[in-house]
Amino acid sequence: MKKILLPVFIIFLTNTIIAQEKINENSIIITPLSVFNILNPAIQVGYQRDLPNKLIFQIEGGIILKHSVFGFMDLHLYNGAVNYSYSGYKFRTEIKKILSQEGIYDVQRNYIAAEFLYLKNRANVNNTYVNSDGQNYEDFFVQKKQKYRLAAKLGKQFIWTSGFMIDGSFGIGLAYNNVQHFDRENENDKDVSPLYGYILKKGNFLRLNFPIDIKFGYRF
Repeated sequence: MKKILLPVFIIFLTNTIIAQEKINENSIIITPLSVFNILNPAIQVGYQRDLPNKLIFQIEGGIILKHSVFGFMDLHLYNGAVNYSYSGYKFRTEIKKILSQEGIYDVQRNYIAAEFLYLKNRANVNNTYVNSDGQNYEDFFVQKKQKYRLAAKLGKQFIWTSGFMIDGSFGIGLAYNNVQHFDRENENDKDVSPLYGYILKKGNFLRLNFPIDIKFGYRF
């Protein structure tokens, strides 16, 4: 009987140790810094899944907040060009390839990633323009924006045995923007500053983006 129990105990102990060392494959993630985004403040929640061949799949959704946190802080970052009300949503998905991994219990992983982002936003805008007579005036109108972005990223994940995770990344991407203005007094008038013209530019155009993300997660 003892000869049978001993191998069974060893197998049970080995399986228990392996199970403790194994990193869970599923994660719930949040992106808290997105609430500080000035133009598209949002609450973002996502899901991450570890796949074979050192791949990671991630998907996120976000609801755009009515006001930016900076708006409540009254920092006057845009002077007369303050977007005072927002609505819309974000969708983002990533596929990551693990380049290297260190540790057995607490783990660090370096990765490269390809990202796709879609954003739809509606903003009520108060901006300052210059008319043909050189006079400044304020105009209230609606801006509707859609953005499609593809980006390449580098990142690092820190994973603890407690289940908590931090994911930091940065990258470069190209975004296609479709921006419309409604109810503007005169669309031919110029913005009082080139900065406002850049932020509120209308039409269909491409722009370079430099996404930077810090995410927190819990693995289960």
